[in-house]
Amino acid sequence: MRSVVNSEDVEAIKAATDELQKKFYDISAKLYQNNQTDPNDPSNYQDADGGSDDFGGDSDGGGDDDGFVNTEFKDE
Repeated sequence: MRSVVNSEDVEAIKAATDELQKKFYDISAKLYQNNQTDPNDPSNYQDADGGSDDFGGDSDGGGDDDGFVNTEFKDE
């Protein structure tokens, strides 16, 4: 592709661009197919060590998580 870009052959540039675009589409389609999961299923989200990242509640499983963090803010 790099050698074609520096040339003045318009047809060669167009052919190389089309080939690169086809490869990009093929890769994109594979990525899309691999990510066809239910976004509401928490088992689809795991951290590097295999655990689930639920980002809420107590680590002891207290279950009293309303999604808010009680904190103070001072504007200085």
